Amino acid sequence: MPRITTITIVTIATFAAAAAVWFWALRPLGSASYLSATGATDADVIRQYWPHRLVEPEWVSATPDRFMKWHMAEAIARLSVVGVVWLIISGGAILRFTRGRRQKPNKSVETNRRPASPLDEGRKFESTSCAPPSPSAAVAHL
Repeated sequence: MPRITTITIVTIATFAAAAAVWFWALRPLGSASYLSATGATDADVIRQYWPHRLVEPEWVSATPDRFMKWHMAEAIARLSVVGVVWLIISGGAILRFTRGRRQKPNKSVETNRRPASPLDEGRKFESTSCAPPSPSAAVAHL
């Protein structure tokens, strides 16, 4: 993969991760103080305002405040998802870039090689002429 493509993929992944953190992962922290409902438990309030969540309210301890603990647990879970996805995308692009650079054949040797001379053909039989010195030497060489 070319270098400019790798840089572009990592840059786009970084901007997408920053946007996901700002608009999705930190969102549970902004509403922790003013959400409440009369006659409803903290778990019911969480279910009402957050229908799509990664952490269930029952998974968080109720002491001292389930509502605040859930907000922190949900934000940490979302940040972890964003971080893992960013790491997979960026790491995969960088890994493909480094493997591609290592496995490329060296083409400069082929372009700098001199063309074979017709006189070099005789060196196959360890002599300067094209024909072997004797038939027995040619048979032994095969």
